[in-house]
Amino acid sequence: MSDDTCRKCGDTGFVGLESAGQPVRRCECRLLAIAARRCHAAGIPPMYAQMQFDNFDTGVSESARSAHAACLEVVDSYGSGVDRGLLLHGPPGGGKTHLLVSTLHALIEKGASGRFISTPALFRRLKDAMQPSVIESETEVFNELLGVDVLVLDEVGAQRTTDWKFEKLTDLLGLRYEQASPVMMTTNLSQEQLVGYIGTRLMSRIKHVCRCVEVIAPDHRLRPAS
Repeated sequence: MSDDTCRKCGDTGFVGLESAGQPVRRCECRLLAIAARRCHAAGIPPMYAQMQFDNFDTGVSESARSAHAACLEVVDSYGSGVDRGLLLHGPPGGGKTHLLVSTLHALIEKGASGRFISTPALFRRLKDAMQPSVIESETEVFNELLGVDVLVLDEVGAQRTTDWKFEKLTDLLGLRYEQASPVMMTTNLSQEQLVGYIGTRLMSRIKHVCRCVEVIAPDHRLRPAS
């Protein structure tokens, strides 16, 4: 047996012997491989790939601890019939993206499909879709983001809004809302500033389906390396 061979299943992907009266089930190695493929398909950027709950520093502030706990609650309650989203808001560098990527990782391990995308990247893809030489259409972009169980939308409000951006963001979030599909978002804006960016109608819908949590912590990018 090589060093890379799973010692539990011998790379068969299953453990247990039906002939011996043991239930046959998927091996942990197969489940981890499936989760890894789903994470890759979710579009989690390489910079964020290692972000997990256990490497998030909850000691930096009470706010960070509360946000960490809120994300764990979302994971624990997922699949119970009432799947709420999250809106993490607060100054840059507090760990909002880390927490939502950790949440997405955990939900994927529970079997959910997911997609991570920043709003600047979303708008770039939608603008590219307007070019005749681009294969991907706007409908295909929307179908990708509407077809997953959980959508993580990072950096809402990072760019100056326009009528076109407002329309596309409203369309996406409105359709997810109608599908009762969870959305998790980060923004550096306060709730009041976010209302100015997306409008009261859309903010009302977000609050209806998302728990809003403020994350205030020292900018991790400026902290001295330990």
